Amino acid sequence: RSLVAQPNLLRVPLPLKPSSLRFSSTTGAGSSSSSTPGNNGDSSEKKKAADDDDDSNVFLDNLGKIFGLCILSIVLMVVRSSRGSTNRGNVRDEIEDTAVLDPVEIEDMRSLNEEFSADLFRKVVGEVYSKFPEECTYKEFLSTTMSTLRKATKDPTFSIQVGHNIDRVVFSLPQYHDEKTYPNSLFLTVLTMAVYSTVNDRIKLIFEIA
Repeated sequence: RSLVAQPNLLRVPLPLKPSSLRFSSTTGAGSSSSSTPGNNGDSSEKKKAADDDDDSNVFLDNLGKIFGLCILSIVLMVVRSSRGSTNRGNVRDEIEDTAVLDPVEIEDMRSLNEEFSADLFRKVVGEVYSKFPEECTYKEFLSTTMSTLRKATKDPTFSIQVGHNIDRVVFSLPQYHDEKTYPNSLFLTVLTMAVYSTVNDRIKLIFEIA
């Protein structure tokens, strides 16, 4: 048999043209890209819903811990307040035990010496420091104080009512002796207990003699 008589045996299928390949690939890419945004949107919504559920459950999941912390804080505040009150009470009791005069006695002494004002006290301070620049005995202090008060009030019989309370405080000083000298500020500070004035005025007087 002749090869010319059978021309179909030499026919080979031709490959696709490049243009058709490009079209098909572009079309596939477009179809795949068009389906992606929808899937991403669904997944983001699901994730957001899951996050919202987690946030809403944080308080409920830790409700027991939060309640326990609140109770613990209240207990600590009560204990701290109780200890503070106890300490203040102990300090007050210690002061009352060591104090020579009761606060009621001091208040009574002030109320009985209405004429002994802050101005009279300042005159006593000036006279004491003019005679004794730094120290003196208690007898010297008393003599100077009474002579100054009687001269200022023009009353030869003027005296400090219940003045023995001042004596009690001075005599309670460690190793007290009549002939021993003490700083003038010490005696003057004790004398302020008898001054008839407000608390602020007495504080000012103490700062003036300090």
